[in-house]
Amino acid sequence: MSLPDIHFVGHTHAIHVNQILCSPRAREFAAKKLFPDETKINLSAEENIRYEVLVNVMDAARENPFERDESNNPTQLFYDVVFAAGL
Repeated sequence: MSLPDIHFVGHTHAIHVNQILCSPRAREFAAKKLFPDETKINLSAEENIRYEVLVNVMDAARENPFERDESNNPTQLFYDVVFAAGL
């Protein structure tokens, strides 16, 4: 990993997310947005998560560098950030 002092990332998914990711249509979901008009990402973090990690997550979710639009810019993904209570 490219973050200092970070050697692994552990995370969980809600049941509904697992139902999508473990379904026969998971590849389709990963290849394109099933909800192309959705621009929001909901973030929450435990108190021991550094701010820099949250910023890196937001940056990674903002655009897809491997897919380009008609102007050859990275495809926009989730750029409307909503922080959950407790941050």
